[in-house]
Amino acid sequence: PIFFIIILQGVLRDGIQTWLPSMVSAEFKMDESSSILSTAILPVLSMVSVLASNFLYIRLKNEIKTATIIFSVAAVATIPLGLGLKIPAILSIFLAALISGCMHGVNHMVVSIIPKRFHKYGLMSTFSGILNSFTYVGAALSTYVFASASDHFGWGVVKLLWLIMGLSGATICILKLPR
Repeated sequence: PIFFIIILQGVLRDGIQTWLPSMVSAEFKMDESSSILSTAILPVLSMVSVLASNFLYIRLKNEIKTATIIFSVAAVATIPLGLGLKIPAILSIFLAALISGCMHGVNHMVVSIIPKRFHKYGLMSTFSGILNSFTYVGAALSTYVFASASDHFGWGVVKLLWLIMGLSGATICILKLPR
């Protein structure tokens, strides 16, 4: 389940970061420079998310619970976008940035914290590297899948995919939680 979580995280994080300016330009008829500038919030929310995930992890003392909460927040943020609700550009950008930022928090928990469990076996770095490679599997998938979906079906389908992936990731985290 952790591999699926990290793949979905990579798809959402890198897919949104890569394609958000194009989506904003197409959906809200912004010129390219304005749509790129409007996504400047992405790195800010990413930094805030990593700090928030650390804070939450210190409180919960469990990386899976922390990742579950963060992925769930992202899943909720995908709902207005994925359902195609008519929302202003600034809210769409904020929600997409929130989703991407949350995925940075999930990445931090899964790639940096979970591997600490393998320290006693001398496999911490190995496991972290394997998990990180699955992040890039997700990133590679997002490049092709979102481009193809937007070209063939439009940005509404891409945002629906964000919803499906967000809910899937949160569900996997929740199902993994009791173990």
